[in-house]
Amino acid sequence: MRKHFMHYTIDENQSIQEAFVSMGLKRVETPPNLPKYGTTYYMDIYPFKGYYWIYETDDFIIDIEDIQILEDVILDSFKIEDVVIMSAFLKSANGECLYPYEQMNSNSVFVTDMGNVDYRFLVHGGFPFVSVGVKFKRKMLETYINKHTDYSMESIKNMFHYSRGFISNKIGKIADEILNYSPSSHLGSDLFLEAKAKEWLSVTINEYFADKYYNKISKSDESALQNVANYINDHLSSNIPQDFLTKIAMMSPTKLKTAFKSKYHMSITEYTQRKRMNTAEHILSTTNLEINKVAKTVGYNSQSRFTTLFKKYIGVYPSEIRKLKKQNTEEEK
Repeated sequence: MRKHFMHYTIDENQSIQEAFVSMGLKRVETPPNLPKYGTTYYMDIYPFKGYYWIYETDDFIIDIEDIQILEDVILDSFKIEDVVIMSAFLKSANGECLYPYEQMNSNSVFVTDMGNVDYRFLVHGGFPFVSVGVKFKRKMLETYINKHTDYSMESIKNMFHYSRGFISNKIGKIADEILNYSPSSHLGSDLFLEAKAKEWLSVTINEYFADKYYNKISKSDESALQNVANYINDHLSSNIPQDFLTKIAMMSPTKLKTAFKSKYHMSITEYTQRKRMNTAEHILSTTNLEINKVAKTVGYNSQSRFTTLFKKYIGVYPSEIRKLKKQNTEEEK
């Protein structure tokens, strides 16, 4: 698949919504699958097709992207006035941040330093991109963090980056509440969305301190747990008995379960399932291997079980990935 290059800039005198219009986005009525209160734009600029919803205050921006990516595209980051950092829950995504390198996977938290214009993103075509994000402005961070501590903005950014790997479950719930919100009044909507932005910030900061200062693991246990994770990563197609993992770690079953969850912020079962689904996602989007064979490749003899887990972790069904891949292949001919 070809790669499409796109570069956008936002003039310092433009609002983000004015920039959208200059890019060719059209303001439209909000579709039923997005919150009623806010502003919705429709994007039909190759290789993007879909909706962008936005709600902005002096403290933060909440946005929702529901877009089909028709071709691999490389995007440059751009600055937005007063925005310090962006934290987004990726409900459905397939791509990478190229610099600094980081995967963009479904059902995960992705953080971007909005002051770093060197970010470059590769988003893969043939896959839906659905995200709910909060862009935190300097005023909000100064009000709720700097006012009560001596942490610099760089330290606050580090908190966001550090905690993103283990807050996906809590942030995902907040994202779903925003996505499914059905307001009855503008006043109620303002209060609700402000509360969700504050809750998002609270979870990020509180979980950072809880992990940084209370979840201590010895160096020897860290090494043992890494060996367990490496074994799982290399044997995704195999049945992996947990009693065998205890031998690798040289820990009791109870200690292994507790220590593994402390380090990776998920159970061994969830870790294995997530790794398998990410591998399956890559196979489905890059090969023509039949879905039942993809399931077996990542350790599942039951296609229905595989399909259920794929939907849970990736956000769409395997058949949807294959359908989009077929459409893109036909368009390229």
